[in-house]
Amino acid sequence: MTITKDHIGGLVFLCLSVAYGYYARDIPLLPGDEFEPFTARSVPNALAWIGGVLSLALIVTAKSDTANTLRLAGLDFGLVSKLLILVVLFGLALDWLGFLLATVLFLIAGYWLLGTPAKNVAGRFGSVCGRYLVCTDPAAGYLSG
Repeated sequence: MTITKDHIGGLVFLCLSVAYGYYARDIPLLPGDEFEPFTARSVPNALAWIGGVLSLALIVTAKSDTANTLRLAGLDFGLVSKLLILVVLFGLALDWLGFLLATVLFLIAGYWLLGTPAKNVAGRFGSVCGRYLVCTDPAAGYLSG
């Protein structure tokens, strides 16, 4: 049997769905919720089941031709690792710098790594500031500044 990209994607999606369903059991219920038909666990359990069924369907229906096999040649794993490190640093910087400054710095570094022209970067800062204002004012301080 030839393992294709569809098989690998289905297996990864199946693992994520199983893990999501496992951790959905840890969602605490309010007293008396165990007798209710719809609880805080209902939607996560449904999503886990739907994800599992769809991933199994993807694994079963994937074609095993050689045109869809996974080829690692030509993929830039160095860039991917730099972007993953950048995401981790963004997560750490959120508490120290706040949402606005951490996101702006994340976008600057990300666009620099990807080689995006500077004219495309300027419009993103307005988007970040807009999201910040939408999330802080109406939500009464949902994001730390």
